[in-house]
Amino acid sequence: MAGRGFEKRVSGGQRLAAELLNANRSTEFTDEECPVFCPGCNEPMIVLEVEEIEIDHCVACGGVWLDAGELELLLENASNKDELMASLSECIEGKEKHIRCPICSRKLQKLRYGTNKEILLDKCSRNHGIWFDRGELCQALRLGTYLSGRPVYDILSEIFGASCENRVPD
Repeated sequence: MAGRGFEKRVSGGQRLAAELLNANRSTEFTDEECPVFCPGCNEPMIVLEVEEIEIDHCVACGGVWLDAGELELLLENASNKDELMASLSECIEGKEKHIRCPICSRKLQKLRYGTNKEILLDKCSRNHGIWFDRGELCQALRLGTYLSGRPVYDILSEIFGASCENRVPD
């Protein structure tokens, strides 16, 4: 994700994230500093840094974009990480509309994730990353089996608030 510009880092708090987004709406950007736009609602996203992993977050719709490899890093301390990553499988049917990759603008493919395939995610076919609708990232991390607490989940829960706790599988 480095090199895409517009890298505002916050340690937590939805209100602070909204303030940063609003402060930057009227900013003129050079081509090098152009913000990444949300594939769900087309609003500019902010960058949150959690455990040295940059997470693109849309304050408007609550969605999250993870660049390729970042989900694996967030699940690093889960004893069932390999099982969870292997559970990603293409979903032929899906009720959600197709959205486009914020990097290459190609349609994202629908994937099922989890031991029971309970989460429907959107992944770039060119492997640029994965899109999580509001609450889905926390739901995905909750599926991990952690031997000593869930520090990353706890941080994200603080940042995203109620959307982390109240997400119901589709």
